[in-house]
Amino acid sequence: MEDRALEEREQEIERLTKQLDHMEQELLEKYCDVGRFVLEKLERENKEIDQLTDQVIKVKKELVKVKGEIRCPYCYQYNEPESIYCNRCGKKLEKKKREVADD
Repeated sequence: MEDRALEEREQEIERLTKQLDHMEQELLEKYCDVGRFVLEKLERENKEIDQLTDQVIKVKKELVKVKGEIRCPYCYQYNEPESIYCNRCGKKLEKKKREVADD
């Protein structure tokens, strides 16, 4: 009788172990799916952020050019065209020689 009980107990242990292994494998696959989804989403978002950043830089450069701002050679701060000293570091700014268009 004890042999039968021992055998049933071992069968139950084996059944539960297999069930647990299956559930842990399923859980691992779910984690992998979530990780893959997050990684793909992150890569897409990074690409969009990079593109938007490039566009922002381009427009900022255009704005600086149109406004005629002067970039400080020491700290790279942009200053108004009439500025004599940098509004960030205080160093004297060199005015760029401007070409006068022939009329």
